[in-house]
Amino acid sequence: MAHHQFIECSRSSKLLIFLSATGTAEGVFNFWNIGQAFAATENVLMVQGWANTWYQDGVRGLGEGLDGTIAAINDWCDARGITDIICIGQSMGGYGALLFSALLGERARAIAFAAEPILGLPHSRFERLFAKAALPKRRKNPYRSLAEAFPVGLRGVLMVGEREPLDVYSAHLLKDVPGLEIRSVRLASHSVIGYLRGRGVLMDFLRSLVGTGKLPHLPYYGTALEAEGFPEAYYKGWCALRDRNSDVAVAHLLEAVRLQPVNDQARFLLGKAYEQYGDDVAALAQYSIAHTLSSRNDAAVAAAGCLRRKGHLREALYMVKSVTNRAPDDAVAHYQAALCNQMLGNRKSAQRHLERCVEIDPVNKAYSARLKSLARA
Repeated sequence: MAHHQFIECSRSSKLLIFLSATGTAEGVFNFWNIGQAFAATENVLMVQGWANTWYQDGVRGLGEGLDGTIAAINDWCDARGITDIICIGQSMGGYGALLFSALLGERARAIAFAAEPILGLPHSRFERLFAKAALPKRRKNPYRSLAEAFPVGLRGVLMVGEREPLDVYSAHLLKDVPGLEIRSVRLASHSVIGYLRGRGVLMDFLRSLVGTGKLPHLPYYGTALEAEGFPEAYYKGWCALRDRNSDVAVAHLLEAVRLQPVNDQARFLLGKAYEQYGDDVAALAQYSIAHTLSSRNDAAVAAAGCLRRKGHLREALYMVKSVTNRAPDDAVAHYQAALCNQMLGNRKSAQRHLERCVEIDPVNKAYSARLKSLARA
């Protein structure tokens, strides 16, 4: 099965390398449609990692190992007079874009999205997904820190979503690396590409970056990386929350919202930490602010849960109905509505919402168990 594909354009002196992320099936490439659009005017190389190795083993079929892959790409470019190589990727592919651009030399630069340039951070995707056993023995020690591996600097752009604490913190760790321009994107999560695509600006954004090497103006840039101390507090609070260390999570996330009071995800996570701690009143306040800042449905549903647990059933039901009206396929909202209706004695309404939950998410055992329990009552 092919793990790379060159698409040649003889009139271009540029090569665009699109690197796929984790979980990409063999023979499938991320950015395929984008690559095809660029192939009309530029040389394109589509690549994928055959496993979640963060490109430490290079690209199968393109040279032997990482060094062989880099040599093969350089040889291909030398034979065609390529003067500009742009490596583009998201997540693991974003890391690969930064790594390849550094190894390919001065004619290469990166356009990276949501990369983890420091590998092995607690609760990172690398920590969870890295297929170490799949690598040859000689490549057991990957480039753990791109900042340390390439002290002269990295060339290109790194963009991260402000709703992703790990990505914000990872980018913060590269803030002093020469040659790398870093931006955070408001209200974006890990998939910055999807966020830009959803707003209809992705192709124009990429074409501008490919053409000029400079970040174009966008109204979506945020300030999460500019607030001193915010990335650390945000990330540490998120880690503590995942470790179910709620009092530590509350302390860090309180500092995060003090430094960035308009970050809706920091507010939402603080609400989760308070909820985990058992303080529904404090959690309700943070969920309400998160919802006010960005009209996010999950914050409204979480706030409804706090109201329900405090006995304000009709208020909770009113709030969650606003979500099911806007997002009829939100299973969590339907489940919250079912709980409220059941506690209010509205058995038929509760059953209707639970049936909708099972229809939307048939593999969720909690939904089917609740529905069966209601039927037996």
